[in-house]
Amino acid sequence: MALCLGAVVASAMSVVVLKHVYRQQVQYLYHLTETREALQAEWNQLQAEYSSLSALDQVEYIAKNELGMRLPSPQDIGVLAVP
Repeated sequence: MALCLGAVVASAMSVVVLKHVYRQQVQYLYHLTETREALQAEWNQLQAEYSSLSALDQVEYIAKNELGMRLPSPQDIGVLAVP
């Protein structure tokens, strides 16, 4: 009888410990999911910035090399007055 009672108590304790470990793992998984989503959002932002910067580089290359455009000299810059 005492052996049965000991087995039941040991089994109950193992269930409690396993539930605790399970809850910790679920909480850790939730944290990792949030981190992954934040990193994914940051990656998407970086890709968008890279695309816009590479597009600007392409425009600058075409303007200089294919169209022969250049930055104006300070003497060529003027200010217009708006009436």
